[in-house]
Amino acid sequence: MKPEARIRVGIRDLLRQLGWAVYDCEQNRPTRVTAGLSDLIAFHEDPPMVVFAEIRTPKGRLTEAQEEFGRTCLNAGGTFVVWRSPEEAWRWLETHHGKMAA
Repeated sequence: MKPEARIRVGIRDLLRQLGWAVYDCEQNRPTRVTAGLSDLIAFHEDPPMVVFAEIRTPKGRLTEAQEEFGRTCLNAGGTFVVWRSPEEAWRWLETHHGKMAA
């Protein structure tokens, strides 16, 4: 498994353990998904939150399409994040989401 895929799976599993519904939109295969869509879309009901998460390795960079998606999401009032490890996701959740346990 590639390093970015390992990170994505770790973050996906963390979110699920914390009670989030997670949809994996990873695109390393032929799809009809629009270029730039985030790797993960996560929903939490209590407190309510939707997060569009792009997953990268510590040195990985976003494509132009991913940057545009992130700007569009943020400009529309959405939550777009770039996470580079499950630990980074955990720290973000501690700061930005009020409920850390399922």
